[in-house]
Amino acid sequence: MGLRELQDTCRLLGPMYSIQKMDGVECIYRKINDQLEFEICGFFGTKEMTVNLWQRKPRTELLAVYSGITTWEVLADTLGYLAFKYQNHQERIRVEREDPAQ
Repeated sequence: MGLRELQDTCRLLGPMYSIQKMDGVECIYRKINDQLEFEICGFFGTKEMTVNLWQRKPRTELLAVYSGITTWEVLADTLGYLAFKYQNHQERIRVEREDPAQ
């Protein structure tokens, strides 16, 4: 992967994501809220992407690492799940019906 894949992926993910340089390497970044951020890396020298979840307040700490992501679809699904989970949307959404998938 390279710069073009980084730019294409960022564009596909949408306006909430931007390209930023982290630790000397360009990554895709998203601020979730005042406390949490996503950092997506792995576009240079690898075929897998990694999502790092950072806590910024009350102190900077790496909370989770999700690696082995090889396609844009899996990346988008992973980011959607993590955004849902860490923004506590499940507490704000009322499920009226949900049949288990078969």
